[in-house]
Amino acid sequence: MERIFSYLDSRHDLTRIGFIQSEESENIKSRMSAIIAENLLFEQNSGYFRQEVDMELIEQSLVGVIQRLTVTQLLPGHKSPSLLASQVIDLFLHGIVAADYPK
Repeated sequence: MERIFSYLDSRHDLTRIGFIQSEESENIKSRMSAIIAENLLFEQNSGYFRQEVDMELIEQSLVGVIQRLTVTQLLPGHKSPSLLASQVIDLFLHGIVAADYPK
């Protein structure tokens, strides 16, 4: 995750054009989605993630989060790639419910 945000951060102009503004942006996001999906499925099959979780839903959610946070937090310089990656990973792996919240 940090590598994705670092890559997008290192090329602000290209990120705006290729990831957001250009006609090619959907193809770029589709390729990124495919890489993320492959990694998620590998990790799910390796036992890191629950088997009943729909990895396509997670992959599409991650791409949306990456796109939005790139525009609102990364490119304006509000948060670093490292911090964004840490926060996204924490959200997806641990959720937002307090650890001591009763089930």
